[in-house]
Amino acid sequence: MKMDATKWKVLSGALVVGSSYLAARLVQGAWKTVKKEDPPSHPRLPNTQLGTAVVVAGITGVVSTVIKFVAARFVGQKWQQAGGKLPEQH
Repeated sequence: MKMDATKWKVLSGALVVGSSYLAARLVQGAWKTVKKEDPPSHPRLPNTQLGTAVVVAGITGVVSTVIKFVAARFVGQKWQQAGGKLPEQH
């Protein structure tokens, strides 16, 4: 199987979806541990307090970004070691 840049883009897309899911689960677990209550299930809805919604969104965004960064670097290294090509960076 040829490991070209197109296949890498598909794999990286799967990484984004997986890391977003993992980040949301980690934030939910941390919220339950720290606050001793369930996090808001839909922070974007107007019945959630604005401060709570911003905190949940901010923490989720930071955790998601870190997971995506670390996962992309790790998988990218393995991809290259296996002979795969990564897309050019501009």
